[in-house]
Amino acid sequence: MSAEPLDPALERVCVQMSQTEMQGEALTSRDYWLLALVTIAVPALLVLIGALL
Repeated sequence: MSAEPLDPALERVCVQMSQTEMQGEALTSRDYWLLALVTIAVPALLVLIGALL
């Protein structure tokens, strides 16, 4: 793996992402529930429906 320098635009974005004030709001418990619903529950339900067909 080579140690090439980053593109200046990419380096600026990386620096901005590491700053706390640029990271946005923290997720709430409702956000975590919705995330679990759409990434675990819905696909599992679709798999079960597909298995029954």
